[in-house]
Amino acid sequence: MPVYNDIIIKAGLPLSDSVGGEKISVVDFSAILVEGHKGVFSYSTEEIVVQLKMGRLSIGGRALQIVEINCDELYVSGEIIRLEKQQ
Repeated sequence: MPVYNDIIIKAGLPLSDSVGGEKISVVDFSAILVEGHKGVFSYSTEEIVVQLKMGRLSIGGRALQIVEINCDELYVSGEIIRLEKQQ
């Protein structure tokens, strides 16, 4: 099983990478794509909290930056250390 699947399981997300209509894709701990987000709740280089339809997704790491954002997709790069779904 790829290591990023372990992060998805620990975050309480299904292996299909789906969360209530949102799709979350993690690439080699260096990037994450969140499709279907509802906006950015908070942002720093160590944590980005993304508003989802039901709850929030906290992305923890180092040197995090929002590379691209639009009404449907959010692309974050940096060293991804932690994913956590908050209600």
